[in-house]
Amino acid sequence: MAPMKDTDERLLKEEAHRMLTEYMSEHHQRKTPERYAVLDAVYSFEGLFDADQLYQRLEGEFRVSRASIYTTLDLLARIGLVVRNQMPSKVYYERNIPGQVHFYKACTECGKLERFNNDSIGRLLKEMPVKRFHPSMYALTVSGLCSKCLSNINRRKKRLDKKKLPKSKSEAVVKSNGDKEQAKDSARDKKKTNKT
Repeated sequence: MAPMKDTDERLLKEEAHRMLTEYMSEHHQRKTPERYAVLDAVYSFEGLFDADQLYQRLEGEFRVSRASIYTTLDLLARIGLVVRNQMPSKVYYERNIPGQVHFYKACTECGKLERFNNDSIGRLLKEMPVKRFHPSMYALTVSGLCSKCLSNINRRKKRLDKKKLPKSKSEAVVKSNGDKEQAKDSARDKKKTNKT
């Protein structure tokens, strides 16, 4: 994805302001400066963010409660200005740019969500006919394990496998001799029961 030019960014923000204003007018909601401040902060992020990061970004510039941030994010998601990604441990947001396809890698172990690009799948999604429906946004999330979590899991498995294996050759010999003795004892027991 190529970086946006300043004029494109400005036009994008203006269109977002227009859509928010129009929605609030149609639904008889108050047009508060806090909502517009949250919208501007959302559109200042280049990628994924969570509500805490948004709160921190606004903290020095504009006084907005966490409750206002959450309700405004919900409003922006309803309008289609924000993409909302619910993970098991956290909710991530991203500004929605018209025509852009959102691809995410979601780690099922640590909850990390990361954006990636795939132009060929993006074209396929946009060209895919959806009968009796007009798509306004495309998002695809691929769930699995990030490289860090996969590495940690493999290390844990190796440690467990090592615990199951004998620690030294002498222990292996003792164990195998013990297994042989046990096998002989069970064979003797079988012969005795067969004779009686």
